[in-house]
Parts: sequence; C-alpha cells; structure tokens
Amino acid sequence: MRTAGARALDANRLRAPALAIASIGLVFGAIRLIGPFDYGYDFAVYRVAGSAVVHHESLFGPWIGQHLDHPLPFTYPPLAAVFAVPFALVGNHLGYALWNIASIVALVLVVRTATKPLVRRFASPRLALAVVCAIALALTPVQDEIGFGQVGIVLMAMCFFDCSLETTRWPRGLLVGTATAIKLVPGVFIPYLWLSGRRRAAAVATATFAVLSLAGTALMPGDSKTFWTSRVFDNSRVGNAAYVSNQSLNGILERALGAHVDVIWLVVAAAVAVFGLRRAAVASRRGQESLGIALAALVGVLVSPVSWIHHLVWIVPVLAVLVGNANDRRRVTLAASIAMLFALRLPYLGDNIPPAWHVGWIAALLRDSYGLLCVYLLFALARLADVARPVTEPA
Repeated sequence: MRTAGARALDANRLRAPALAIASIGLVFGAIRLIGPFDYGYDFAVYRVAGSAVVHHESLFGPWIGQHLDHPLPFTYPPLAAVFAVPFALVGNHLGYALWNIASIVALVLVVRTATKPLVRRFASPRLALAVVCAIALALTPVQDEIGFGQVGIVLMAMCFFDCSLETTRWPRGLLVGTATAIKLVPGVFIPYLWLSGRRRAAAVATATFAVLSLAGTALMPGDSKTFWTSRVFDNSRVGNAAYVSNQSLNGILERALGAHVDVIWLVVAAAVAVFGLRRAAVASRRGQESLGIALAALVGVLVSPVSWIHHLVWIVPVLAVLVGNANDRRRVTLAASIAMLFALRLPYLGDNIPPAWHVGWIAALLRDSYGLLCVYLLFALARLADVARPVTEPA
C-alpha cells in the first residue's frame, strides 16, 4: 500500500460517511432489539459457571446445561469460571447490564487511544470521538459481542493497553498473560512481545499464564484435568467449525472443502502466523506499535481454529490504524468501505440467501466475507510496516 505523495483528505469531509456507517449499523442493532433475538446467551454461561464453582459442581458435566434456559457448554479454561464467580452473586439481568457497561467503557478507552491521530484534527475532538465510538458500536462484531454478553472486548482492552502504553503501572505482560489464562487466543501476543524485543514482558506473560492456570488446577483439579488433557484439543467443543459465524481460516476452508482440512489448515495457518507476526514485530521495532498490535490481532483471529464473528472486535483498532490521521485519501476510503461492510452483517445475509436464487457463489462469498477481509487487511497493513519512520515508541 503506497502512502508517499497520497492526496490528503479534508477532515470535515469525513462527517457524512461516518454518520452513514454509524446510522446503518445502529439501525440493524435497533431491528435486533425488536426482533426474536435473545440477549445474554454467553453471559448466562459465565454466570452459571461461576455458580458451579461456588456449589462445587463440574463445569463439563450436565449441571451447567440444567441451569441454563439455552443449554450451551462451558468452553473456557476452568480459571475463567473462577473469575466469573462475582457474576453468580447478582441477578442475570443486572449482571448482564453491568458487564456490558464495563465492556462499552473498555471499548471507548480503546477507541480513544487508537484514534488519537484522527480525532485531534477536528475542531471538537470530543464530538469526533463520540462519532467514532458510534461507528465502533455499529459494527457487527461489536454488536454480537455486546448482544451475547461476551468477554472479548475486555480481553481486547487488556492486550491492547498492555502492549501499547509507553509505561505501565503493572509489569508489562501481566494483562496479556491473564487474558490468555482466561481464553487462550490472546496468547498470540506472547510471541508478539518476544519478537518485538520485549522479552521480559513475554516472560512475565508466560509466567502469569502458567501461575493462573496452576491456580485454576488447584481450585478445580478434576475439571482442569479434563480441559487440559482432552477438551483443549477438541475444536468441536465450541461448536460446528463450519458454521457461518466462524470466520477463521479453518472455518473458511471447512465451508469450502468439507470437514477434513486439518493438514491444509495447519499449513496455511502456520504460514499466516509466521508472516503476520514477523511484520508485526518489524512495525513495533520501528515505533509503529498500533500497527504491530493490529497485525498480531489479525493473526490471532485468522489462525485460531474457531473465530466467531464476535471475536472480530479487533476490527475496531485495526480500522483505526488503517485510517491513521486521515491524511491519505485512499486509506480513509478503504477503511470507510470496510467499516460499512462490517456494519451490514454480510455473513448472516449470505447464510440466508435461498438456494432457489441460484447464486451460490455469491452466498459463499458473503458467508466468508469477514474472514476474507481480515486476510486482505493483514497483507495491506503488512505493507505499512515496510514504510520506514523514526522510532517514537520505546520497545
């Protein structure tokens, strides 16, 4: 992606497309409010898992399903259930509301930090920040995350600030290690820290993950043995990998080629991981920390066996990096276009196209659209890491 000599864009011209994206996405969200969608599926699982810890019940037995209106399995490491114990002490609706307030606050903090180069170009930075936050809330992954009561936004904020802040009040790597102990996938930031030269932080993250996992084992030995010896290797524990919501490379390959794609997926995922993490490390070492974080996050989304659409909340800081300070017209246009696509709920649309329309290839493209956009963004942003710039953020 060439940036030198690109034509600058007047910041005032961003208002109309920004409001259009926010309006369209929020209209979809409003439609869901009056539709048959049931909110808080995943939060209910967290809350019952916390209750299972309190009552000394198994996380992986029938007790969980018996206490849920929509019986879903608990798929996280047992330590996550320990962290969910406070949820068991409040009512389901109150807990769901409080958790989403915490998630939205975390989202706003990430947006405020990630979009600083953009919002300071406006006469009213606070108003610009409000519009950007509205766009973030209009994106399908964010709406699904909040709708399900998921943990992803908070984990994203933990990893984002652990890597991006110039100085931290905690040992750098502590938040990444904690997030990894809760939901494994944030572990992609451990090799990112190591490769970008912050080896002490990578060691802290690894030690934190190990200590917390051992604590979970001490508190719940039976469930920990079950998880770490069998369930962690069983991708089906989280659902059908070919389901349309799985936008990882594995999900795309399974929908295209069938269930037996393990070898192909491992080869492709390994290549993407090596490429993406190397470019992320280059970006970080050159002082482009936000770019490095975005590349590492895209690697995590793509190489994970399962990345449901709500896991793609990382698209928020990724698009912020792509926009930058809005001095490059093409990058702004590209980011606005991708944001609009993420507001239009394309995979769900593709999954609902009737076979009688005989447009199967269009439906397939729509079903895989978010994962394919993440692949494109990985390679597009990787080219930005090739642009030399003075180091402004210490490694």
